Amino acid sequence: MTDQKKTATCFVSYSWDSDAHRRWVLNMATVLTGNGVLVRLDEWEVLLGDDLTKFMESGIRESDYVLIVCTPAYAVKADARCGGAGYETSVITGELFQLCPRRNKYVPILREGTPATALPSYLKNALFADLRKDSDFQSKIEELLRHIYRRPRNPRPPRLGPPPFVTGQQASDKVPPRKVARQSRPSEELDRRIADLQRQLQELHGAHVPTYISGGRFINFDIDEAIGRLTAQLAELQGERKRTHSDLSPTPGTAECVDLNPLSLKRTAEMKALHEDRFCYRCGNYTMYGSRCKTCGAYRD
Repeated sequence: MTDQKKTATCFVSYSWDSDAHRRWVLNMATVLTGNGVLVRLDEWEVLLGDDLTKFMESGIRESDYVLIVCTPAYAVKADARCGGAGYETSVITGELFQLCPRRNKYVPILREGTPATALPSYLKNALFADLRKDSDFQSKIEELLRHIYRRPRNPRPPRLGPPPFVTGQQASDKVPPRKVARQSRPSEELDRRIADLQRQLQELHGAHVPTYISGGRFINFDIDEAIGRLTAQLAELQGERKRTHSDLSPTPGTAECVDLNPLSLKRTAEMKALHEDRFCYRCGNYTMYGSRCKTCGAYRD
């Protein structure tokens, strides 16, 4: 029954083994009826002169479920295709063979005997409800009702979670190529240092030239010396970036595709040459001013 508002219908197939057995089947049908299931039972619907075979055929074909009360006597009649149980077995197996409906429409109920002796041949591989003990009647009826209304005691979780483990191939498929390249880009610390040098060079070449650079390292130097030192440091950081990430191709819009110096490339080369010219060839200190070293007094030829 897919729609809970629809009344569930159920046909009961059984054999008249004894009066006690017929009363037990009648009681089971009464309990199911009290729980909203429309039970089609011959004791209630077949009158004198009615077409018994038509009742069995329509009941099996049109009902949502068929409850098959299995006993050793029922299994013998069903396998031999004799009596009412045999005729109903022919209808059920014909439905299974020709139409292939959902198999759980036919619910075997083991009332007496063992599965080997009480279940017909076509039901021996089916899961059955064991109602052989009267003490288990209430719990087994609840199990039947849950099956009819499709309300299992332990339903499947509504949401499927992610797998905890994936293979190497699956992991590589899930990581976009752009993300891998982004993880391999230069560190944020290196980019921050380059940006800081760019900012300081901009300040030195601006309209207002400061006499103090952050950190105090160039307080006693003239402007040209400060520009040369910053340019050398910038070139060193750029070389470190290229050496560390030489396997990556430049990405458009990144620092690798543009001049990191806010000045032109020509001006950068001039400052680098000026910086190299400031080292004394004799003592090696960064103290050359013009053609004379401030430290050792050597003159450049």
